[in-house]
Amino acid sequence: CGTHAHTPIADLSRDDIMPTLEMSFIGALMFFKHAAAAMTEGGSVITVSSLTARLPGKGYSVYSGARAGIDHAIKVAACEYAEQKVRFNSIAAGLIETDMTAGLFQVPELVDAFVSQIPVGRMGTVEDLAEAVVWLADGERSGFVNGSVIDLSGGQHMGALPG
Repeated sequence: CGTHAHTPIADLSRDDIMPTLEMSFIGALMFFKHAAAAMTEGGSVITVSSLTARLPGKGYSVYSGARAGIDHAIKVAACEYAEQKVRFNSIAAGLIETDMTAGLFQVPELVDAFVSQIPVGRMGTVEDLAEAVVWLADGERSGFVNGSVIDLSGGQHMGALPG
């Protein structure tokens, strides 16, 4: 679930900004707080960030700014909850088809533009994302990973967003 104000900065209003900040920044911080409070014997908190937090693109200032903020807050949380043995990590996903992005996948030219920027030559899938989440949740396989942002973009994080 997510929200995305895809608006140039010059056209932004507070009403455009607040739903994205409420969901993508404030909501994530509250999730950290309550999830960690329930993990009295340690655990793993995982959030899904976005490639747009690393690669600039026109119209992404609000969404990418909120995601970049949470990517940094992951590191703060990892420090604050270290004694409680709760790990915090984030997955910076490229464009993956979800309820929020389904409309974009109906535009073949846009999908082709993205694929042309992805070194592995395909779009990511929900299954790719699920595998990364399962790995991060498994303390035996990823227990030494904490305060990290994992790129899940088929290598696109090394390049650019289309357009």
